[in-house]
Amino acid sequence: RDRHQVPVQLSRLAPDGRAAGRRGVSVSGHGRSAGLTVNNQRRQSLFFSDQWLTYLTDFETVRELSTGKGLAFVVITSTLLYLALGTATTLGAPLPPESGSKSWPLPVVFLLLSLVIGTIGFVVFRAQSSALKNNDLNGLNAVAELKVEGITRWLAERRANARSLSGGPVIGAAVARWLKNNGDDDRRQLLDTLRTIRENYGFADVVLLDLTGRPLLGDNLGDTMGSAAAVTPARIVSEALASNQPQFIDLERRPKDGAIGMGFVAPLYQPETGSTPRQPLGAIRFNIRPDSFLYPFLASWPLKSTTGESFLARRDGDTVLYLSPLRYRPDAALTLSLPLTSPDLPVARALLLEGPVIEGRDYRQVPVLETALPVPGTPWMLLSKMDEEEALTGTRRLLAVTGILIAASLCVSAAVLILLWQRQRLRWAYDKLAQSQRVASSEAKFRSYIEHSPLAVYVVDEDGRFVETNPAGLALAGHDAATLRTMTITDILIEEDRERARSDFADLARTGVMEAEYQVLTPDGSPLYILVRAVKISETRFIGFSQDITERKQAEAQIQALNADLERRVDERTAELVGANRELDSFAYAVSHDLRAPLRAMGGFSAALIEDHTEHLNDEARSHLGNIITASRKMGELVEGLLVLSRSTRGELQRDRVDVSALAAAIQLELTRTAPGRAVECRIEPGLQVRGDARMIDVVLRNLLSNAWKYTRHTAAPVVRVYRSNQDDQEWICVADNGAGFDMAHAGKLFKPFQRLHREDEFPGIGIGLATVQRIVHRHGGTIIGEGAVGRGATFRFSLPSPVTGNAP
Repeated sequence: RDRHQVPVQLSRLAPDGRAAGRRGVSVSGHGRSAGLTVNNQRRQSLFFSDQWLTYLTDFETVRELSTGKGLAFVVITSTLLYLALGTATTLGAPLPPESGSKSWPLPVVFLLLSLVIGTIGFVVFRAQSSALKNNDLNGLNAVAELKVEGITRWLAERRANARSLSGGPVIGAAVARWLKNNGDDDRRQLLDTLRTIRENYGFADVVLLDLTGRPLLGDNLGDTMGSAAAVTPARIVSEALASNQPQFIDLERRPKDGAIGMGFVAPLYQPETGSTPRQPLGAIRFNIRPDSFLYPFLASWPLKSTTGESFLARRDGDTVLYLSPLRYRPDAALTLSLPLTSPDLPVARALLLEGPVIEGRDYRQVPVLETALPVPGTPWMLLSKMDEEEALTGTRRLLAVTGILIAASLCVSAAVLILLWQRQRLRWAYDKLAQSQRVASSEAKFRSYIEHSPLAVYVVDEDGRFVETNPAGLALAGHDAATLRTMTITDILIEEDRERARSDFADLARTGVMEAEYQVLTPDGSPLYILVRAVKISETRFIGFSQDITERKQAEAQIQALNADLERRVDERTAELVGANRELDSFAYAVSHDLRAPLRAMGGFSAALIEDHTEHLNDEARSHLGNIITASRKMGELVEGLLVLSRSTRGELQRDRVDVSALAAAIQLELTRTAPGRAVECRIEPGLQVRGDARMIDVVLRNLLSNAWKYTRHTAAPVVRVYRSNQDDQEWICVADNGAGFDMAHAGKLFKPFQRLHREDEFPGIGIGLATVQRIVHRHGGTIIGEGAVGRGATFRFSLPSPVTGNAP
């Protein structure tokens, strides 16, 4: 059967060379495999190949099945490939040269397919070739295991024979009698015993040795195995006696005639009788001819092979000594030795224990696959090998099959792509025809749209010369079609717009789009403004759409004139307001100086009159003078209030971030210092911020907080709060108290100058504070609202256009 078949059933040989039954030895390498990870390799082989079929049939049938399966795979895959690529719409057709497009997708697909097919073929070939090589190695390993097991059993049986024969009481007693009496009868009887042992057990000869290893008696001394008469090393005899076990004598060549022998030296004792202890008598040497079983067993090869062989070798100093005949060197036993340092010699690597022996060169310097196993109980190394040339036979066949399959796959793939190419050409031709029909239909629709479009449409070339226009375009330009074709776009524009039009047209050629306004030079000289929107539709074709915007331009001119007049009137009103403000400033200055002087004089003279002439004045006169002083002081406060009110609406308004909480706290501290005897609870919400003029916001808060303090004067537990609230979709800053409050029926008087809702003797004041607050808030563009109830306090809240709360910017 073919040597690649798995598993191979090998016949075990008994020590006598006969078949010992078909005890299955799998070439898969169960047991020692010189370091090969056979189970993993088998799983890989079963995955990548059809090795599992070899359990059912022979290798040749498997190879034929694999080839047929590969061809079927090629056909099926190619059919699926054709169907898949045929329905794909993303490849793009290889267009004919006249289409102006390049065809590259299908050649790229073919190259990719070639790469994929080649890669798959390479991977399969590597896996299959590795599987074949592993089969060869596993077969060699199985043969080596078979040989080692047969040799081990044979040596064990020979050793057991030597042990049983030397340890029997009969031969011990016979040797003891002969050594004691030295009689001829005893010698003859002992020789008959040794001859019977030699003939019955197949030994070359059996020799009796003394304690020093010198031969004493043998039935075949002087015959062909006369070398047995040579002295056996006393060391071996001593070791046999000390261990009471037969000692192995390695293969050796007889110097006289070159015959090769081996054997065992077994200890010999005088039987124990009565009180006499067992005494050593010497040893028995059982000589064995290796050519009786060992060499024929090694030469047998259970697999079909022309180069396979097994042999024994051992280390001899720095050399490898071959111990058995070789297939190509029958005389190599104990004569052929090679350097142990030979780098490519597998047996040398095996003896040096350098790892698994797989490849190398044998004694002929021929590349081989080789495996090695030690023979237990001996210095021997058994090697099984095969020429690599023979092992590669299956790989070459596999390579040929793989190449045929790859070539077939490439041919079928090329045929599929050619069919697709032809199919794409037909589809392209059909699509081109359909596209031509669609283009013709689109052109007809486009021309119809252009002809009936209310917009003027112009088609110009790269020089700006008119190529085509529609009726609206002819009407807008004021020329007929023949005349317009002799003109360029700059010819119909006024002189001032022509240079700009050339620049815009250059930008159109570069960017592809343009939009501009021009003034057209009409034949009748009437002004005409147009809006042009143009696009680039090819390298030499540009299309533009023009719209008459004369009415719009005239309307814009009117609007500009109205705006100019409005700006003039605004400037006049602004100048008038500036003058009025200046007059108000002058009036305020006059009030502050011209009114204050008489008031100070009235108050001063009245005070001097009371102080200097009080003894001459009666009570009524002194009362009248006090009223004059009070009235002058009141008038001074009114004048000061008017000045404050006028200043609140003047000056440049700054808008900064104002920390309302901090400002209110500072004002609250000032109010506390001015009235140390009052205990007012002030609650100020932290983080209140607004945007406004900090100086003016200070005036607002100061007036509101001062009023809150004033109107809580008669409250048992006064509370003033500053907080934020959301009402009417706005954010408000609120100042609230629990003081006297007011009647909402009179709320219209709150923010009017000099209007008060309480008596002077109850809550003094001039009624100018809330009016000032309202003007400041209004100047910021904000709103202020006052709410209250008699006896339940009042709340004033103001909102600015850009309130900021918390930490927001």
